[in-house]
Amino acid sequence: TGRALLTMRVSEAAAQAMGINLLKYKLTAFAIATVYASLGGVLYVHFIRFSYPATWNLLLSLQILAVIVIGGVRTISGPIIGSIIVFGIPELILKQLPVIGSIDGLAYIFTGILIIVVILFYPNGLIYIGKDIKKYINKKKVKVNELNANT
Repeated sequence: TGRALLTMRVSEAAAQAMGINLLKYKLTAFAIATVYASLGGVLYVHFIRFSYPATWNLLLSLQILAVIVIGGVRTISGPIIGSIIVFGIPELILKQLPVIGSIDGLAYIFTGILIIVVILFYPNGLIYIGKDIKKYINKKKVKVNELNANT
């Protein structure tokens, strides 16, 4: 199942050519995602003890989408980093500043600007910044080694 899903992620046409039943695996992936989402909802209601439709508004859906876009997809740690950024930074930093924290909707403006910046510079999310930093450090090491070898 895992290999079939990975093949479908890379190329659906290639997966179908190899005989993978696309509908079966798409429905299976959807069912698994639904189970996890419903488990999260059950745990949320158990923790809070009460839920009503206004709790799950468009703003919360957009914040969850922002968590995924900012943090990164295809990793487990990406949404964790995204949730710290989307929910943590406005609570910790913006609320502590008296002048800036009093502006209504500043957290949403911050999140919107951050989404635009992340999509422009890191389309896969901020989780991949580490790889770019490693590449940059390795390039610097190679240049230093080349300079040392030339002298």
